[in-house]
Amino acid sequence: MDKGIGLRTRLLLFVTGMVVLCFTVTLVVIVGRAYDAVQDQAMARARAEASMAARDVARMLDSAMAVAQTLRLSIEGARVAFGSERPLVDAMQRRVLEEHSDLLGVYTGWEPQAFDASDAAFVGTPGHDASGRYVPYWNRA
Repeated sequence: MDKGIGLRTRLLLFVTGMVVLCFTVTLVVIVGRAYDAVQDQAMARARAEASMAARDVARMLDSAMAVAQTLRLSIEGARVAFGSERPLVDAMQRRVLEEHSDLLGVYTGWEPQAFDASDAAFVGTPGHDASGRYVPYWNRA
């Protein structure tokens, strides 16, 4: 009387297979959605972090630009009031560097003979290039 698998067994196998199939499909859908959600959160956090870093860098660069513009105006004013005094400009730059711990260096660069038309007198001295051109650079080193 062996007629193969009985109706009860076939029904049980069919129902079990359907349950496993539904469970697998549900699991795949849930995992996919969870992965997408985590990825979206990670990208949002990365964007927020990048935005904060960009603001910090912009703030630092704006501050350095303000210092540079103020130094330029101060040097121009000192040249008008006191004439072209290289030691005075050196002292101004050194003081700016002392007051702004976030700066690594301060410098100005002048075209030949543009500062005071006496570059030849300064050939080979500190803060000048080989032609005597005034190019002081003050740094923390």
